[in-house]
Amino acid sequence: MNARWLLATALTAVFALMPSVFADVIVVDASGAGDATKVTTAVANSQDGDVIVVRAGTYLPFAELIYIQDKSLTIIADGPVTTGRIRIQSLGPDDTVVLRGLDVIVTPLGFGPALTILDSAGQVWVEDCTLTGEDGFFTIGTSPGEPGAHVANSAHVAFNRSTLNGGVGVDTFFPYAATPGRGGPALTVTDSSVSLHDCALVAGIGGDFVGFDGGLGPGGNGGHGLDGVNASVLVSGGSITGGAGGVGDELVPTAGFYQGGDAIHLEGTSALRELTGNVLTPGAGGPDGLGALGPAGVLRHVPVGSQLVYDAAPRSLAVSGPTREGALVEVDYAGEPHDLFALYVSLAPAAFPLNSGKGTWLLGFPLVGSYILGTADANGDVNLSVPLPDLGLGPEDAVLFFEQAFVLGPVDGKVLSAPSIHVVVDESL
Repeated sequence: MNARWLLATALTAVFALMPSVFADVIVVDASGAGDATKVTTAVANSQDGDVIVVRAGTYLPFAELIYIQDKSLTIIADGPVTTGRIRIQSLGPDDTVVLRGLDVIVTPLGFGPALTILDSAGQVWVEDCTLTGEDGFFTIGTSPGEPGAHVANSAHVAFNRSTLNGGVGVDTFFPYAATPGRGGPALTVTDSSVSLHDCALVAGIGGDFVGFDGGLGPGGNGGHGLDGVNASVLVSGGSITGGAGGVGDELVPTAGFYQGGDAIHLEGTSALRELTGNVLTPGAGGPDGLGALGPAGVLRHVPVGSQLVYDAAPRSLAVSGPTREGALVEVDYAGEPHDLFALYVSLAPAAFPLNSGKGTWLLGFPLVGSYILGTADANGDVNLSVPLPDLGLGPEDAVLFFEQAFVLGPVDGKVLSAPSIHVVVDESL
Protein backbone atom coordinates (compact mmCIF):
# COMPACT_ATOMS: atom_id res chain seq x y z
CA MET A 1 0.00 0.00 0.00
CA ASN A 2 1.30 3.48 -0.85
CA ALA A 3 3.12 5.09 2.12
CA ARG A 4 2.00 8.58 1.13
CA TRP A 5 -1.63 7.51 1.15
CA LEU A 6 -1.14 5.85 4.55
CA LEU A 7 0.29 8.97 6.14
CA ALA A 8 -2.49 11.16 4.78
CA THR A 9 -4.99 8.62 6.11
CA ALA A 10 -3.28 8.68 9.52
CA LEU A 11 -3.60 12.45 9.84
CA THR A 12 -7.22 12.40 8.77
CA ALA A 13 -8.06 9.49 11.08
CA VAL A 14 -6.59 10.99 14.24
CA PHE A 15 -8.24 14.30 13.44
CA ALA A 16 -11.61 12.59 13.01
CA LEU A 17 -11.36 11.20 16.55
CA MET A 18 -11.71 14.70 17.98
CA PRO A 19 -13.34 17.15 15.57
CA SER A 20 -13.14 19.91 18.19
CA VAL A 21 -9.33 20.05 18.24
CA PHE A 22 -9.06 23.25 16.23
CA ALA A 23 -6.88 25.82 17.93
CA ASP A 24 -7.21 29.54 17.37
CA VAL A 25 -4.36 31.14 15.47
CA ILE A 26 -2.62 34.40 16.29
CA VAL A 27 -0.27 35.68 13.59
CA VAL A 28 2.71 37.79 14.62
CA ASP A 29 4.17 39.94 11.85
CA ALA A 30 6.69 42.70 12.50
CA SER A 31 5.38 44.64 9.49
CA GLY A 32 1.91 44.91 10.99
CA ALA A 33 0.26 42.49 8.56
CA GLY A 34 -0.79 40.08 11.32
CA ASP A 35 -2.69 40.16 14.59
CA ALA A 36 0.28 41.48 16.60
CA THR A 37 3.71 42.94 15.95
CA LYS A 38 5.38 41.50 19.07
CA VAL A 39 5.51 37.94 20.39
CA THR A 40 5.04 39.23 23.93
CA THR A 41 1.77 40.89 22.92
CA ALA A 42 0.50 37.73 21.23
CA VAL A 43 1.31 35.62 24.30
CA ALA A 44 -0.35 38.12 26.64
CA ASN A 45 -3.52 38.11 24.51
CA SER A 46 -3.59 34.35 23.93
CA GLN A 47 -6.09 31.89 25.36
CA ASP A 48 -5.50 28.34 26.51
CA GLY A 49 -4.63 26.13 23.52
CA ASP A 50 -3.90 28.90 21.00
CA VAL A 51 -1.27 28.61 18.26
CA ILE A 52 0.97 31.62 17.64
CA VAL A 53 2.47 31.64 14.14
CA VAL A 54 5.45 34.01 13.98
CA ARG A 55 6.42 35.23 10.55
CA ALA A 56 10.08 35.71 9.66
CA GLY A 57 11.76 38.52 11.54
CA THR A 58 13.64 39.64 14.63
CA TYR A 59 11.52 40.21 17.71
CA LEU A 60 13.76 41.56 20.47
CA PRO A 61 11.95 44.08 22.66
CA PHE A 62 14.40 45.56 25.11
CA ALA A 63 14.66 43.44 28.28
CA GLU A 64 11.15 41.97 27.82
CA LEU A 65 10.36 38.38 28.74
CA ILE A 66 8.06 36.03 26.82
CA TYR A 67 6.17 34.60 29.80
CA ILE A 68 3.88 31.55 29.49
CA GLN A 69 2.08 30.51 32.64
CA ASP A 70 -0.62 27.99 33.48
CA LYS A 71 -1.93 27.37 29.95
CA SER A 72 -1.32 25.37 26.79
CA LEU A 73 0.31 27.33 23.96
CA THR A 74 2.22 26.71 20.75
CA ILE A 75 4.69 29.20 19.28
CA ILE A 76 5.94 28.18 15.84
CA ALA A 77 8.19 30.08 13.46
CA ASP A 78 7.08 30.52 9.86
CA GLY A 79 10.54 31.36 8.52
CA PRO A 80 13.70 32.47 10.39
CA VAL A 81 12.64 34.02 13.73
CA THR A 82 14.76 35.46 16.54
CA THR A 83 13.18 36.22 19.92
CA GLY A 84 14.20 37.27 23.40
CA ARG A 85 14.26 34.94 26.39
CA ILE A 86 11.29 32.73 27.30
CA ARG A 87 9.97 31.54 30.65
CA ILE A 88 7.43 28.72 31.03
CA GLN A 89 6.01 28.25 34.50
CA SER A 90 3.30 26.52 36.53
CA LEU A 91 1.81 24.34 33.79
CA GLY A 92 -0.97 22.07 34.94
CA PRO A 93 -0.94 18.29 34.26
CA ASP A 94 -3.06 18.72 31.11
CA ASP A 95 -1.12 21.70 29.73
CA THR A 96 1.27 21.48 26.78
CA VAL A 97 3.65 24.16 25.52
CA VAL A 98 5.37 23.74 22.15
CA LEU A 99 8.19 25.92 20.82
CA ARG A 100 9.38 25.30 17.28
CA GLY A 101 11.87 26.99 14.99
CA LEU A 102 12.87 29.83 17.32
CA ASP A 103 16.33 31.33 17.76
CA VAL A 104 16.18 32.53 21.37
CA ILE A 105 18.83 34.92 22.71
CA VAL A 106 19.15 37.11 25.79
CA THR A 107 18.83 40.82 25.07
CA PRO A 108 20.80 43.46 27.02
CA LEU A 109 19.55 43.65 30.61
CA GLY A 110 17.55 40.49 29.97
CA PHE A 111 19.68 38.39 32.36
CA GLY A 112 19.62 34.61 32.63
CA PRO A 113 19.08 31.56 30.45
CA ALA A 114 17.47 31.80 27.02
CA LEU A 115 14.74 29.36 28.15
CA THR A 116 13.59 28.73 31.71
CA ILE A 117 11.01 26.06 32.61
CA LEU A 118 9.85 25.97 36.23
CA ASP A 119 7.37 24.11 38.42
CA SER A 120 5.41 22.53 35.57
CA ALA A 121 3.39 19.31 35.72
CA GLY A 122 2.55 19.44 32.00
CA GLN A 123 4.55 18.66 28.87
CA VAL A 124 6.97 20.98 27.07
CA TRP A 125 8.32 20.28 23.55
CA VAL A 126 11.22 22.31 22.16
CA GLU A 127 11.91 21.49 18.53
CA ASP A 128 14.28 22.96 15.92
CA CYS A 129 15.22 25.78 18.29
CA THR A 130 18.52 27.46 19.13
CA LEU A 131 18.84 28.59 22.76
CA THR A 132 21.83 30.74 23.72
CA GLY A 133 22.43 31.74 27.34
CA GLU A 134 23.72 35.12 28.38
CA ASP A 135 27.48 35.68 28.55
CA GLY A 136 28.97 36.62 31.89
CA PHE A 137 29.38 40.29 32.73
CA PHE A 138 30.94 42.54 35.36
CA THR A 139 28.94 43.24 38.48
CA ILE A 140 30.59 43.56 41.87
CA GLY A 141 33.15 41.02 40.80
CA THR A 142 32.40 38.71 37.88
CA SER A 143 29.50 36.53 36.81
CA PRO A 144 29.36 33.13 35.08
CA GLY A 145 27.84 32.45 31.71
CA GLU A 146 24.18 31.43 31.86
CA PRO A 147 22.69 28.15 30.58
CA GLY A 148 21.05 27.87 27.19
CA ALA A 149 18.11 26.30 29.04
CA HIS A 150 17.26 25.71 32.69
CA VAL A 151 14.62 23.14 33.76
CA ALA A 152 13.55 22.78 37.41
CA ASN A 153 10.75 20.93 39.22
CA SER A 154 9.06 19.95 35.96
CA ALA A 155 7.49 16.70 34.78
CA HIS A 156 9.03 16.36 31.33
CA VAL A 157 10.67 18.43 28.62
CA ALA A 158 11.45 17.00 25.17
CA PHE A 159 14.25 18.74 23.28
CA ASN A 160 14.24 17.68 19.62
CA ARG A 161 16.78 18.69 16.97
CA SER A 162 17.74 21.76 18.97
CA THR A 163 21.01 23.54 19.77
CA LEU A 164 21.68 24.74 23.32
CA ASN A 165 24.62 27.07 23.97
CA GLY A 166 25.95 28.08 27.36
CA GLY A 167 27.16 31.64 27.78
CA VAL A 168 30.86 32.48 27.96
CA GLY A 169 32.36 33.30 31.36
CA VAL A 170 33.38 36.93 31.66
CA ASP A 171 37.05 37.88 31.32
CA THR A 172 38.63 39.89 34.08
CA PHE A 173 41.84 41.69 34.96
CA PHE A 174 43.60 42.85 38.08
CA PRO A 175 42.72 44.77 40.21
CA TYR A 176 39.01 44.93 39.29
CA ALA A 177 38.15 41.30 39.96
CA ALA A 178 40.27 38.46 41.20
CA THR A 179 38.87 35.62 39.10
CA PRO A 180 37.16 35.23 35.73
CA GLY A 181 33.65 33.82 35.38
CA ARG A 182 32.80 30.18 34.77
CA GLY A 183 31.34 29.16 31.42
CA GLY A 184 27.61 28.47 31.40
CA PRO A 185 26.24 24.93 31.02
CA ALA A 186 24.33 24.24 27.83
CA LEU A 187 21.48 22.72 29.89
CA THR A 188 20.78 22.55 33.61
CA VAL A 189 18.17 20.13 34.98
CA THR A 190 17.03 20.00 38.60
CA ASP A 191 14.38 17.61 39.95
CA SER A 192 13.00 17.12 36.43
CA SER A 193 12.85 14.71 33.50
CA VAL A 194 14.16 15.57 30.03
CA SER A 195 14.75 13.77 26.76
CA LEU A 196 17.30 14.92 24.19
CA HIS A 197 16.83 13.77 20.60
CA ASP A 198 19.41 14.77 17.97
CA CYS A 199 20.43 17.86 19.92
CA ALA A 200 23.73 19.71 20.11
CA LEU A 201 24.69 20.94 23.60
CA VAL A 202 27.72 23.26 23.75
CA ALA A 203 28.80 24.66 27.11
CA GLY A 204 30.44 28.07 27.48
CA ILE A 205 34.18 28.45 27.90
CA GLY A 206 35.67 29.87 31.06
CA GLY A 207 36.69 33.51 31.17
CA ASP A 208 40.30 34.61 30.73
CA PHE A 209 42.43 36.56 33.18
CA VAL A 210 43.62 39.48 31.08
CA GLY A 211 46.27 40.95 33.37
CA PHE A 212 49.19 43.23 32.95
CA ASP A 213 52.45 41.32 32.80
CA GLY A 214 52.86 39.72 36.18
CA GLY A 215 49.19 40.20 37.03
CA LEU A 216 49.11 36.55 38.03
CA GLY A 217 45.44 35.58 37.82
CA PRO A 218 43.80 32.21 37.01
CA GLY A 219 41.66 31.11 34.08
CA GLY A 220 37.98 30.44 34.70
CA ASN A 221 36.42 26.97 34.52
CA GLY A 222 34.44 25.75 31.53
CA GLY A 223 30.78 24.87 31.93
CA HIS A 224 29.36 21.36 31.83
CA GLY A 225 27.46 20.39 28.69
CA LEU A 226 24.60 18.81 30.68
CA ASP A 227 24.52 19.72 34.36
CA GLY A 228 21.88 18.00 36.49
CA VAL A 229 20.81 17.31 40.08
CA ASN A 230 18.14 14.67 40.73
CA ALA A 231 17.57 14.61 36.97
CA SER A 232 16.15 11.86 34.76
CA VAL A 233 17.73 12.16 31.32
CA LEU A 234 17.48 10.33 27.99
CA VAL A 235 20.15 11.11 25.38
CA SER A 236 19.31 9.78 21.91
CA GLY A 237 21.62 11.03 19.18
CA GLY A 238 23.41 14.34 18.86
CA SER A 239 26.40 15.72 20.72
CA ILE A 240 27.27 17.18 24.13
CA THR A 241 30.40 19.28 24.60
CA GLY A 242 31.91 20.64 27.80
CA GLY A 243 33.39 24.13 27.83
CA ALA A 244 37.14 24.68 27.78
CA GLY A 245 38.89 26.28 30.72
CA GLY A 246 39.98 29.89 30.41
CA VAL A 247 43.47 31.33 30.08
CA GLY A 248 45.41 32.62 33.11
CA ASP A 249 48.89 34.05 33.58
CA GLU A 250 49.92 32.49 36.89
CA LEU A 251 53.30 30.83 37.19
CA VAL A 252 51.95 28.55 39.90
CA PRO A 253 48.30 27.78 39.06
CA THR A 254 45.63 28.24 41.72
CA ALA A 255 43.83 24.99 42.53
CA GLY A 256 40.23 24.77 41.35
CA PHE A 257 40.65 26.92 38.22
CA TYR A 258 41.55 26.34 34.55
CA GLN A 259 39.26 23.29 34.54
CA GLY A 260 37.44 21.99 31.48
CA GLY A 261 33.76 21.17 31.88
CA ASP A 262 32.35 17.65 31.79
CA ALA A 263 30.22 16.57 28.86
CA ILE A 264 27.61 15.12 31.27
CA HIS A 265 27.67 16.00 34.97
CA LEU A 266 24.88 14.55 37.10
CA GLU A 267 24.57 14.54 40.89
CA GLY A 268 22.14 13.31 43.56
CA THR A 269 19.57 10.71 42.55
CA SER A 270 19.98 11.35 38.82
CA ALA A 271 19.46 8.63 36.20
CA LEU A 272 20.95 8.62 32.70
CA ARG A 273 19.71 6.54 29.76
CA GLU A 274 21.64 6.61 26.50
CA LEU A 275 21.55 5.06 23.08
CA THR A 276 24.83 4.22 21.39
CA GLY A 277 26.51 6.68 19.06
CA ASN A 278 26.08 9.88 21.07
CA VAL A 279 29.10 12.16 20.63
CA LEU A 280 30.44 13.34 24.00
CA THR A 281 33.40 15.71 24.23
CA PRO A 282 34.79 17.00 27.54
CA GLY A 283 36.21 20.50 27.73
CA ALA A 284 39.98 20.94 27.61
CA GLY A 285 41.80 22.53 30.52
CA GLY A 286 42.95 26.12 30.12
CA PRO A 287 46.63 27.16 30.03
CA ASP A 288 48.43 28.97 32.85
CA GLY A 289 51.23 31.51 32.49
CA LEU A 290 53.73 28.80 31.57
CA GLY A 291 51.41 27.11 29.07
CA ALA A 292 50.60 24.13 31.29
CA LEU A 293 47.00 22.98 30.93
CA GLY A 294 44.55 22.61 33.76
CA PRO A 295 42.53 19.42 34.24
CA ALA A 296 40.22 18.45 31.39
CA GLY A 297 36.61 17.52 32.00
CA VAL A 298 35.35 13.94 31.79
CA LEU A 299 32.85 12.29 29.46
CA ARG A 300 30.39 11.40 32.24
CA HIS A 301 30.31 12.26 35.91
CA VAL A 302 27.26 10.33 37.12
CA PRO A 303 26.19 8.56 40.32
CA VAL A 304 27.31 4.94 40.55
CA GLY A 305 24.75 2.59 39.01
CA SER A 306 22.69 5.38 37.48
CA GLN A 307 23.57 4.82 33.83
CA LEU A 308 21.72 2.55 31.39
CA VAL A 309 23.02 2.19 27.83
CA TYR A 310 20.64 0.69 25.29
CA ASP A 311 22.26 -1.51 22.68
CA ALA A 312 20.73 0.43 19.80
CA ALA A 313 21.54 3.36 17.54
CA PRO A 314 19.36 6.50 17.63
CA ARG A 315 16.61 6.93 15.03
CA SER A 316 15.73 10.41 13.77
CA LEU A 317 12.34 11.69 12.64
CA ALA A 318 11.51 15.15 11.29
CA VAL A 319 8.14 16.37 9.99
CA SER A 320 7.95 19.74 8.25
CA GLY A 321 5.75 22.59 9.43
CA PRO A 322 3.82 24.72 9.66
CA THR A 323 2.04 23.15 6.69
CA ARG A 324 -0.84 24.71 4.76
CA GLU A 325 -3.76 22.52 3.78
CA GLY A 326 -3.20 21.15 0.30
CA ALA A 327 0.60 21.57 0.54
CA LEU A 328 3.18 18.82 0.87
CA VAL A 329 4.23 17.39 4.23
CA GLU A 330 7.89 16.38 4.26
CA VAL A 331 8.68 13.33 6.42
CA ASP A 332 12.35 12.46 6.87
CA TYR A 333 13.48 9.40 8.78
CA ALA A 334 17.12 8.47 9.36
CA GLY A 335 18.00 5.17 10.99
CA GLU A 336 19.77 1.94 10.16
CA PRO A 337 19.71 0.05 6.83
CA HIS A 338 16.44 -1.80 6.19
CA ASP A 339 14.65 -0.63 9.34
CA LEU A 340 10.92 -1.34 9.35
CA PHE A 341 9.38 2.06 10.08
CA ALA A 342 5.89 2.36 11.62
CA LEU A 343 4.40 5.79 12.38
CA TYR A 344 2.02 6.68 15.19
CA VAL A 345 0.08 9.96 15.36
CA SER A 346 -1.57 11.61 18.36
CA LEU A 347 -3.23 14.87 19.32
CA ALA A 348 -1.43 15.07 22.68
CA PRO A 349 2.04 14.37 24.09
CA ALA A 350 3.02 12.17 27.03
CA ALA A 351 6.22 10.77 28.54
CA PHE A 352 6.66 7.09 29.40
CA PRO A 353 10.17 5.59 29.68
CA LEU A 354 10.04 2.36 27.73
CA ASN A 355 13.07 0.16 28.14
CA SER A 356 11.64 -2.45 25.77
CA GLY A 357 11.61 0.24 23.08
CA LYS A 358 14.99 1.64 24.09
CA GLY A 359 13.74 5.16 24.65
CA THR A 360 10.79 7.25 25.85
CA TRP A 361 7.29 6.98 24.41
CA LEU A 362 6.16 10.56 23.94
CA LEU A 363 2.63 10.26 22.51
CA GLY A 364 -0.61 10.47 24.46
CA PHE A 365 -4.24 9.83 23.52
CA PRO A 366 -6.10 9.67 21.26
CA LEU A 367 -3.54 7.61 19.36
CA VAL A 368 -3.71 6.30 15.80
CA GLY A 369 -1.34 3.75 14.33
CA SER A 370 0.62 1.91 13.44
CA TYR A 371 1.01 2.93 9.83
CA ILE A 372 3.75 0.92 8.18
CA LEU A 373 5.39 3.48 5.92
CA GLY A 374 7.93 1.08 4.47
CA THR A 375 11.44 -0.14 4.94
CA ALA A 376 14.44 2.14 5.11
CA ASP A 377 16.86 2.01 2.21
CA ALA A 378 20.45 0.82 2.35
CA ASN A 379 21.45 4.09 4.00
CA GLY A 380 18.73 3.80 6.64
CA ASP A 381 16.61 6.62 5.18
CA VAL A 382 12.91 7.11 4.45
CA ASN A 383 11.92 10.38 2.75
CA LEU A 384 8.30 11.11 1.89
CA SER A 385 6.49 14.10 0.39
CA VAL A 386 2.82 13.70 1.21
CA PRO A 387 -0.05 15.92 -0.02
CA LEU A 388 -1.92 17.13 3.04
CA PRO A 389 -5.67 16.44 2.90
CA ASP A 390 -8.26 19.13 3.48
CA LEU A 391 -9.10 19.06 7.19
CA GLY A 392 -11.68 21.81 6.98
CA LEU A 393 -9.62 24.48 8.70
CA GLY A 394 -10.61 28.12 8.53
CA PRO A 395 -8.22 31.09 8.31
CA GLU A 396 -8.09 31.37 12.10
CA ASP A 397 -7.69 27.64 12.80
CA ALA A 398 -4.78 25.28 13.37
CA VAL A 399 -4.32 21.71 14.54
CA LEU A 400 -1.29 20.00 16.13
CA PHE A 401 -0.20 16.44 15.48
CA PHE A 402 2.42 14.71 17.63
CA GLU A 403 4.26 11.93 15.81
CA GLN A 404 6.77 9.19 16.65
CA ALA A 405 7.90 5.99 14.99
CA PHE A 406 8.26 2.50 16.41
CA VAL A 407 11.10 0.84 14.57
CA LEU A 408 12.09 -2.79 14.13
CA GLY A 409 15.78 -2.87 13.28
CA PRO A 410 17.35 -5.94 11.65
CA VAL A 411 20.24 -5.80 14.13
CA ASP A 412 19.14 -4.00 17.30
CA GLY A 413 15.43 -4.92 17.39
CA LYS A 414 12.73 -2.60 18.75
CA VAL A 415 13.69 1.08 18.99
CA LEU A 416 11.67 4.27 19.45
CA SER A 417 12.50 7.11 17.09
CA ALA A 418 12.81 10.76 17.95
CA PRO A 419 9.43 12.52 18.04
CA SER A 420 8.27 15.41 15.89
CA ILE A 421 5.36 17.82 15.93
CA HIS A 422 3.36 18.88 12.91
CA VAL A 423 1.30 22.08 12.87
CA VAL A 424 -1.31 22.39 10.13
CA VAL A 425 -2.85 25.78 9.24
CA ASP A 426 -5.31 27.06 6.67
CA GLU A 427 -3.95 27.62 3.17
CA SER A 428 -4.73 31.34 3.44
CA LEU A 429 -2.08 31.94 6.13
